[in-house]
Amino acid sequence: MSEAGPEVTVVFDARCAVCRSFQRWVVGRDSEGRVRFVDNRSDEAAAMLPGLSEDRRTKTLHALGWDGRRYSGAAAIFRAIGATGGSLGWVCRRLSVWPVYVAFEPGYRLFARYRGRFAHSSNPRRSRPS
Repeated sequence: MSEAGPEVTVVFDARCAVCRSFQRWVVGRDSEGRVRFVDNRSDEAAAMLPGLSEDRRTKTLHALGWDGRRYSGAAAIFRAIGATGGSLGWVCRRLSVWPVYVAFEPGYRLFARYRGRFAHSSNPRRSRPS
């Protein structure tokens, strides 16, 4: 971790139930404050990702390392989890490098495209038809 701040800043969709669940899970694993989350619709996110259109910024998860490197999609997920440490963090740090993460990208894109549908099935408060 850098002395100036978190190891990874994740730009995510704060309006998405699945994305918020991922945020809570990562924060729960992150006992040392290595991961920071920023809403992808905020001015801060726009400033952090100046070369991306709002559409691209809001449809994909992004992670920025303390060194300024940007990761998107599956690589961003692996970077975020990797920063939390432990054996899962160790595995995810290895999965976040090219060309390894490329194998996970089609699955990430499919999941991201339909994430709203997954939110309904993962919400225990939502009543289910009998």
